[in-house]
Amino acid sequence: SGLVYEVIWVRIFGNLFGNTAYSAAIVTSVFMLGLGLGSYLAGVWSDKRHATGKPPAFLRNYGQVELGVALLGLLVVLALPVLRELSGSFARYVSDGQGWRHLSCGSHLGRMGAAVILMLPVTTLMGATLTLLIRHLLSGSLSSAGWRIGVLYGCNTAGAALGCFATDLFLVPLAGLLRTQLAAVAINAAVGAAAILLAGRSPATAPPAAPTQSPAPSPGLAQDRLPSGTVAFIALALFFSGFAAMGMEMVWFRFLSSCLGAYRVVFSLMLTVVLIGIWLGSLAGGYSVRRWGKPVERAMLVQAVFIVVTPLLLIAFDGPAAEAFLMKRLLPLAANEKLPLLTEIWGVARPILGVIGLPSFLVGFSFPLANAFVQRLEQRVGRRAGGLYLANTLGAVLGALAAGFIMLPGLGSQRSVLFLCFVSALAIVALQAARLREPAGARRLARHGFFALCLLGAGVILVGWSRLPAPYFMMKGFPRLAPDIRVLASAEGLNESLIVIEDPAGDRFLLTNGHSMSGTAPRLQRYMRAFVHIPLLQMDSPRSVLVICFGVGNTLHAASLHPTIQRLDTVDLSEQIFAHARFFRESNGDVLADDRVAVYVNDGRLHLQMAPPASYDLITLEPPPITFAGTASLYSREFYRLARSRLKDGGFMTQWLPLYQVSPEVGLSMVRAFVDVFPNAVLLSGMQKELILMGRAAAASVIDPARLALRLAGAPRVRSDLERMKMGTLTEILGTFVAHGEDLRRATRRVEPVTDDNRSMEYGIFSKFSDTRLPRDLFHVEGIAAWCPDCLENGSPRPGVGPLREYLAAQDLMYRSDAFLFFRRAWGSMGGSDVDFIDRDGRLGTVVSRSPYLREVLASPLTGSLKKIILRGAVGAGSVGESSRAALGSAHADLSEAMRTLRSNRFPESIGHFRRAVERDGENASARFGLAYALFYANDLNGSMEQYRRGLAIAPNNIDARLSLAAVLRQAGLVENEREELAHVLRLEPGCLEAASRLRALR
Repeated sequence: SGLVYEVIWVRIFGNLFGNTAYSAAIVTSVFMLGLGLGSYLAGVWSDKRHATGKPPAFLRNYGQVELGVALLGLLVVLALPVLRELSGSFARYVSDGQGWRHLSCGSHLGRMGAAVILMLPVTTLMGATLTLLIRHLLSGSLSSAGWRIGVLYGCNTAGAALGCFATDLFLVPLAGLLRTQLAAVAINAAVGAAAILLAGRSPATAPPAAPTQSPAPSPGLAQDRLPSGTVAFIALALFFSGFAAMGMEMVWFRFLSSCLGAYRVVFSLMLTVVLIGIWLGSLAGGYSVRRWGKPVERAMLVQAVFIVVTPLLLIAFDGPAAEAFLMKRLLPLAANEKLPLLTEIWGVARPILGVIGLPSFLVGFSFPLANAFVQRLEQRVGRRAGGLYLANTLGAVLGALAAGFIMLPGLGSQRSVLFLCFVSALAIVALQAARLREPAGARRLARHGFFALCLLGAGVILVGWSRLPAPYFMMKGFPRLAPDIRVLASAEGLNESLIVIEDPAGDRFLLTNGHSMSGTAPRLQRYMRAFVHIPLLQMDSPRSVLVICFGVGNTLHAASLHPTIQRLDTVDLSEQIFAHARFFRESNGDVLADDRVAVYVNDGRLHLQMAPPASYDLITLEPPPITFAGTASLYSREFYRLARSRLKDGGFMTQWLPLYQVSPEVGLSMVRAFVDVFPNAVLLSGMQKELILMGRAAAASVIDPARLALRLAGAPRVRSDLERMKMGTLTEILGTFVAHGEDLRRATRRVEPVTDDNRSMEYGIFSKFSDTRLPRDLFHVEGIAAWCPDCLENGSPRPGVGPLREYLAAQDLMYRSDAFLFFRRAWGSMGGSDVDFIDRDGRLGTVVSRSPYLREVLASPLTGSLKKIILRGAVGAGSVGESSRAALGSAHADLSEAMRTLRSNRFPESIGHFRRAVERDGENASARFGLAYALFYANDLNGSMEQYRRGLAIAPNNIDARLSLAAVLRQAGLVENEREELAHVLRLEPGCLEAASRLRALR
């Protein structure tokens, strides 16, 4: 139950005070501090009670404390919603030398104070439970203290591992955060009642006859009483051990989340493996001292082995190989629904186990071995057990804080490993000091030799690790880069490790914690800039914009181009992200130097809690991958309510919606959360599968194409930016439409929304190993009139909006295709099979050929250019007879087979299928173009020219087909005819660069 509380409180405090390293560290530190403090106070109290000579009732006391945990745990559950309303009042900003705003020291202290008030009382009681049970089990018998404490500590840790594992993998996904906390409260209450009942049924224990004298010492101990200062040295050793272990745990978490992804399941499995290792190590430590004695020598050996194996396992781990293992094992597993979830979980846990399993096992030895050495007087059992536990937890708290806030950002992960291994070596020194407090004897030289041997082994590893190249360890957490990829910069910050890379095309990308987050490629910029251009162009004179998640600055720069904007706020968790914006100046225009820009290093949700109502005309955000831990707080219904309250009347909110990262049910839940708060929401397609949710703080949300055209005319920099992103016309802007609020509500009416309590989107990791299907019900371009009532008149486009119906119909063909809806996901890589576009009358093909965007994403060999994606449309539009429908169906089959053979360069077979399709449906322009294409590559130039001309007689405005015909004419040496075709293309599309450049070459 203790780990259930901790795991959930870290999340809830992340929602309240930001999903930052500070919030997680505050919760974890207060939690562990309470455990250590409670353990020590319970130890002092239990020793005093023992000294009174009264019959001990430690089991009953334990039960009473468990009931107290249940009561205080329930009070925390009830208090957290109240704290949510006050969380913004705890925070204030201060500016640094660059003018960037950070949370003030007082803000962190306020959060710490809130955590202490809420958590310290209940965690102090939690810490008391272990010591009370130790006191109960060791009353009257110290002969097997190490073994009994090892078993008890091991069982406690095993329960913690089970609580951690079950919380994130079963309880929260099935029951939500609130009911999971109530389940933990019920566990505490049940255990407390059971302990009191068991104590009442046990016979009364007589008071000890001689409380000042202990039984015979454990094997290997020379005397009953410890020399002065021995306990202090053992406590110091546990402090160093706890510091090194928890600090290394922070390094492991950073490293493995880079390799495997920052998923909630990965975090849970990492912590579970650590706790299982400590559990088994505790049992092994207790058994070893029971069997062979010499607890201090064994503790020194364990520390030395920890120092040796930890760096070696990190060197041996291969992140890309782990990904390959997961792909190989989990892709077939995910396709077989009959295999149990635990089999899939093992596929993720195995790489984690290889890195941290053995070191965690070694960490578990420390506490039972230390107790086996110091527990010699019964009247001091509680004080010593509690004191050692407090020392260990204090070391762990400081190790976590130092690693997270000082070592990783300041030293980097590689040198942090070196420093933490050195701290672990200090534990060996402290143990040796305790050893030397024992009376000198013949074994004195042997004691020094064993100590030297332990340090020598540790020293060899530390020297070897220190000689590794500087970026070696950090780069192991990133995918292998191709030889032609340049690494421009690398850095480690408070929350992340990052690199900036450049590909041969000159596009730059930002990778954080092993995963690509943003870049300058045109396909990325299109949807990132649409986040602000589309909503701001619908407003008369917008003044203020908030961009959450800066990335490389594409979105913020797009907002800066709008002439009426006076205030540009941007928020990101990472200062390093802002610091590396200079590497992306070509795309972001050095926007951080704009006087209108205010930079906030903070969590986006906490920033909104701090902002006054009605602060912004537009709030937009593109969070990290939506299945990453903590991202759900930016997709919940509570977050959208908060954001809407910070919008001015008529203000907009836009949100990235990558549905391909989650299952259809989870995707619908995400949309439902948005629509519940913004009933007038619109779903847009910024770039193929990169979808955008847009809502407005108004009763209705419609777009006026006439006013849109006027605003474009008055903002030449915006218009130029849109043209560069192939969104420069009204048709292309309005053609981003996917669905309106009514359609979205209809599609999501049967699902529960994502909320702060229901975080289903954080548990979709295993869908990443399988084919993910986008929910088809969300795509309804026929509803364009609800968003743009002035776009159509009697079902036909009004003047000015261009061929909008055909444009949307071409988009809809893609939305309906299997290649769009079904998406093979291999650790975030895009896939999908080709889709054949059979455009019988050439109507859609003409629209595709004249749109730079559609030509990029939808064009096919059938329209004259061999491109990436080929669309398949409906066969036989309109009213046709049965015989005609049968003929068209046969033509469709022939064309499908023709495309399959064409892609395999089997031109004779392809030509045969195309000819049969033409015979069955002579008015099919796409069949004519496909036949012309195949004949060209079969060196039948005359046949190719004839088919292109006959196809163009059906679809005369198909630009791609005319360009292809011009290429055939050039090959045939008919230069004048080629010139005529290119001139015809320029009359159709004056801005066609390809036609213009080819025509200049002819001149």
